[in-house]
Amino acid sequence: MARYSNKGGLLRIFLVQSSGKRPAKHFTETFTDRTYADEVAEHHYYRNEAWDIKPRDNDFGKVRPGDYVVHYWTGNVVWNRNAIKHLYEVTELRKIEPRKISSALKSGALSDSLTGKLRNADLNVVTQNLRRHPHILLLRPHMTLRRRLGLAEVKKMVLDGKLSKKMGRCGNLGFNICQTSWEDYNAILEWNKSQEVIDTPVLAEKELRDYLAARCDLKVLGPDYAVYELVQKEYDTRGVGRIDLLYRDIGNGDFLVVELKKTQNTDRAVVGQIASYMGWVRDNLAEGKGVSGLIISGSPSPELLAAVRGMRNCKLASFQVDLKFNVIES
Repeated sequence: MARYSNKGGLLRIFLVQSSGKRPAKHFTETFTDRTYADEVAEHHYYRNEAWDIKPRDNDFGKVRPGDYVVHYWTGNVVWNRNAIKHLYEVTELRKIEPRKISSALKSGALSDSLTGKLRNADLNVVTQNLRRHPHILLLRPHMTLRRRLGLAEVKKMVLDGKLSKKMGRCGNLGFNICQTSWEDYNAILEWNKSQEVIDTPVLAEKELRDYLAARCDLKVLGPDYAVYELVQKEYDTRGVGRIDLLYRDIGNGDFLVVELKKTQNTDRAVVGQIASYMGWVRDNLAEGKGVSGLIISGSPSPELLAAVRGMRNCKLASFQVDLKFNVIES
């Protein structure tokens, strides 16, 4: 059954897909501190400055305060990849600030952003649309599903007729937004009621630490880390705590501080912890050599990802454990 707002208007459901691959770049503003997925998940807004000149995104113009957004994450998002996990309520439609439009026009950034993307778009039309129509949805978290509704499950629900064909656009290249139906919303709610909270199996911190330490190097993380050899596991600083794993570059002597966290949705408090370790190594061991950090988390939160982006010389990695069973007949 459809729902109505306090003003009597029919509320609608919209499916939004966003990516975590690269920083968000729009006609009038380019960000370095957030991806398109971060805009929704961390900053609680969805920005689409081309909806009125891209036919595939025209449904953006139908959104009104009180409507709901089902958010799908693409496969290049660090957390909840290839899945639906959060639903949002639209609280406000916001126009682009006039000063940002003027600045983009003056600098040429607006025309440059259109080149090669919208060859037939008239710059004057685009400019007027930016000034006239809302291009930003402000969002409020409405619901967090008990577990991820993964892409394979979404596709199966579409094939089984439990979700509309529009929901099958999840994961499609170039898809951004479309209006779906209350039947889809209700189907997701019913699916959610039947789910238990399932955490991805992860190793205990000690097990993960022992696994990495036993390898002596960090080749398992990729070729960039093959140059590091283990200095010591649980290095005692005798002041700021024990460093989970301390490595050194066999070529230039730089240090790498590794902090492990098995917790799901690891928060940003670990950033302060590894920063203190890196500072201690710089002051007491490095002797002018470089010091970098690496946080390895079972499931980093959006807040942690944002905090790491604000650090110098620190990166974030996630891990998961795949359980595979083979039945051996005797």
